[in-house]
Amino acid sequence: MGLDTSIVLWLSSLVQSSAGYIVVKLCGMYLPYLLLLVLIVLILREPSRRKKFYYTGLALLSLIFSRGVLTELIRQVYDRSRPFEVLDVPALLGESMSGAFPSGHAVVVFCLFLIVLLMKKSKWSWIVGIGVVVVGIARIAGGLHWPSDILGGFALATIVFLILYYWILPSRISEPGQDEQ
Repeated sequence: MGLDTSIVLWLSSLVQSSAGYIVVKLCGMYLPYLLLLVLIVLILREPSRRKKFYYTGLALLSLIFSRGVLTELIRQVYDRSRPFEVLDVPALLGESMSGAFPSGHAVVVFCLFLIVLLMKKSKWSWIVGIGVVVVGIARIAGGLHWPSDILGGFALATIVFLILYYWILPSRISEPGQDEQ
């Protein structure tokens, strides 16, 4: 039995009660929306118009390319079964028929985390970072993903974000005299 399998079985065994199901459902399905709301509020509270547009554009492009394009392409090439399909674990978050690798939810929440990190909001970076980990654990405990699916989602989000940040949309937001209030 591999490490992926061991972790899925262990986490699944922890959430077999109705309370565990509720926690997994809330964290695995609805917490990503709360994390998105946090990012939206942080962007709206940004005083600089230039930074608002930059963060919004970087977030949208990161999400479109990493989740909307690359995740789907990888799943077409590498159709990995989900834990509930091959193990005796329930699909607590619903049964998805697409491939498991990489986790689309992990890609999305990690993109959100990277934008908050870039905004240098340290308190919020910690909060969103913890939320990202909780979403990942809930997706594993819910029988939809292997741990490596989650890590693959984090890696894909990071790669796309860095390509966009350094080569496609180099930041001009910190140059003096460039900010429009």
